[in-house]
Amino acid sequence: MEENYMSFESENKNVEKIVVSNKTYYLVGTSHISENSVKLVKEVIERVQPDTVSIELDKKRYEKYTNSNQWGNTDIIKIIKEKKLVVLISNIVYSAYQKKLANTKGTTQAGELIQAIKSAKEIGANIQLIDRDIQVTFKRMWRHLSFLEKPKLFMTFFTEFDDIEQDKLEEYLESDSFDKVFISLSKKYPSLYQDMITDRDKYMSTKLKNNSSQVNVVVVGKAHMKGIKEKLEKRTEFSLDNLNEIPPKKLSTKLLEFSLPAIIIILLVLSLVSGFEVGVSQLLKWLVWNGGLAALFTCFALANPLTILTSFIMAPVGALSPVLSVGMFSALMEASIKKPTVNDFMNAQDDISSIKSIYKNRLLKVGLIFVLASAGGAIGNIIGGIELFKNLI
Repeated sequence: MEENYMSFESENKNVEKIVVSNKTYYLVGTSHISENSVKLVKEVIERVQPDTVSIELDKKRYEKYTNSNQWGNTDIIKIIKEKKLVVLISNIVYSAYQKKLANTKGTTQAGELIQAIKSAKEIGANIQLIDRDIQVTFKRMWRHLSFLEKPKLFMTFFTEFDDIEQDKLEEYLESDSFDKVFISLSKKYPSLYQDMITDRDKYMSTKLKNNSSQVNVVVVGKAHMKGIKEKLEKRTEFSLDNLNEIPPKKLSTKLLEFSLPAIIIILLVLSLVSGFEVGVSQLLKWLVWNGGLAALFTCFALANPLTILTSFIMAPVGALSPVLSVGMFSALMEASIKKPTVNDFMNAQDDISSIKSIYKNRLLKVGLIFVLASAGGAIGNIIGGIELFKNLI
């Protein structure tokens, strides 16, 4: 085994051996879109013959790769009710970004992780899933990002590598230049880097320490190699409970959520106090602006007529509630009428790259309706609120 490793060390800088507390770890740093990484993972596992293969996956992603029907049978109604639709769409966008890069080289997205699972089963090694739940990671990331950073980040996912020639992409990913992407990321989005890289390094290194296996091949992305290595060597302990904790909303977000409904309610009350007929007239105008624009924007998504009606009726409820949104009601209605199929889930990563495909994919269309209905309701609420204020002065 030692001789095998020495050849790894001389052949590939993406393999490192660490011995801590009589446990041997072979860290294999990979690119999630590189065919070379697939070959490297296969070779290391077959030559080392470890007790355990630890993989940068959580349970949900493991099931997605090993049992595609599990992902296809996701209950979208439950997702919406639990307010996880934004997290789901964020996950699809992130996966689509990775798949876009993989397609430029004709490789399989996360091929090295799939290979790690396959090779571990072939040699009879245990499989350890060491990554944090992807939903927890995205929730933490979303809570930490500012209002302006969120749309900016979505654009970054699809433009970061556009200026790199396709035939040089893999060379770029395998070079030291790739590290500059993460250095740049940490400067542009400090909280994102903390949630996506640093905290997951802590989580995965802790899971590795808790594993009793003597020989362990660890398959992780290149971005995690340095952090995991340092934390294993320093034997630093981290609380998994703390790393799984969802942070509360920012104070500014809470104030915004409660202040806008409060302002509208105050304006409506003042309008009624100034004169019943005038107040009723202003209330109706506000309802038309709020519900009308929510319904109009829902029309832009080519939603079912009942969904459009739902947007009109529920927009005022969403506007006056700090915890509900018209988009949630509209998305629930559309998903109930036209439930996303298994194929919609399976094709979501591909379909999200085309506007035409988004409209055809029921899952993505539900997400689009959520966004447009919410946006229309918000704009209508602002315009209606301004009209209320103008008539009071």
